[in-house]
Amino acid sequence: MRVLLFATILLVAANAGAAAGDRAALVVGVGHYASLPQLPNAVADVRAIGDALQRAGFRVSLLIDPDTAALRRAVAELQTSAKNASAALFYYAGHAVQFENRNYLLAADAAPHSADELEDQGLDLTRVIMRMAEAAAEVQLIFVDACRDSPLAFTRGTEGGRGLAPLVAGPGTTIVFSAAPEHAALDGAGDHSPFAEALLRNILSPGLELSPMLRQVAIDLRDETQREQQLEPLDNRLASFFFVPPGGLTATNASSSAAAPGTSNGVARLISELQPFNATKRLFKLEDALKAEPLPRGLDAGQALAIMGDIPAPALRRHALAMLLPSLHAPIAEPDATQLLESFDGDARGATLEMLLPCLARPMNDGEAARVLGDIRPPARSPLEQMLRRPGQETACPATRT
Repeated sequence: MRVLLFATILLVAANAGAAAGDRAALVVGVGHYASLPQLPNAVADVRAIGDALQRAGFRVSLLIDPDTAALRRAVAELQTSAKNASAALFYYAGHAVQFENRNYLLAADAAPHSADELEDQGLDLTRVIMRMAEAAAEVQLIFVDACRDSPLAFTRGTEGGRGLAPLVAGPGTTIVFSAAPEHAALDGAGDHSPFAEALLRNILSPGLELSPMLRQVAIDLRDETQREQQLEPLDNRLASFFFVPPGGLTATNASSSAAAPGTSNGVARLISELQPFNATKRLFKLEDALKAEPLPRGLDAGQALAIMGDIPAPALRRHALAMLLPSLHAPIAEPDATQLLESFDGDARGATLEMLLPCLARPMNDGEAARVLGDIRPPARSPLEQMLRRPGQETACPATRT
């Protein structure tokens, strides 16, 4: 079990919120240490995160197993490359430690045995924050995914020696830890940690703003770890931020978003097969294709809509959505549910919502419920509204076809 910390610091200018424009990212993974314990998932995690950020429009500099000098140089270069950009992002996966209320990121050659050596060999996280602030990008994000248990003997037993020092969410700032203080973040049995899997599953969802995106990550992480791990967000933001804005993914891009392993290639192939067909013919071809090769669980709303194309609503379109339901990533967050329901009005929207209800992430607050319900009117609206506010039963969602 690897203990991880994921901290996100988001500094947003008062007029920020659009995802358009230049975006710069430095993504760092340190897994092969010369003297410290190895972190086998760190490099695989950052490669996948880097790919996802590229799809979201970031210019990504990927740095694998750097020494201390290279890490510091890359952070300085990010300050220059992100100058006045619409978004600047720093992502780090590797060892990090707290000592005397300061957080240090450790490069591959780090092996400090004292406080003085830690000062020389570690990269103080506050220096990264200062570099990012000096870049004056409209949106600034810092992600730190690191071990909570210090690998350095001289830091153990000191006050606050376990985990990283707390970070204060100042105005316009969001800070998110992948595990609650003094709790472990699991390494997982696959190529990525449960947290990285949850982040990759949600980061490219079209129209999913940062706050609900992190909420969905928290739900996925909780379910994946049987409630052993939970996020602890601190949000002091006034502006919105989208990794992928509403309508920002084309059908091709949507098919390549980072969903469950094995989903992307199948979606791309299916969309290609359906491209020559329109309306009702597309529905029949979709039915034949899913019978021949069902999609695994992991489909997001953008991918589902790209597959459905111009199949007309309401009855035929609802039938197409029903065929895709066993492949949709569940529980379905409110933004995805609202997006799936956009082409349905009135009674047709109510009937489609009833079909989706067992797979929705619930309970929902008033605003979420209102967006999902749309123009559904009484008497159908009231019982659906009550059901959206009750806890969901994810086991009721249709099982993945095999």
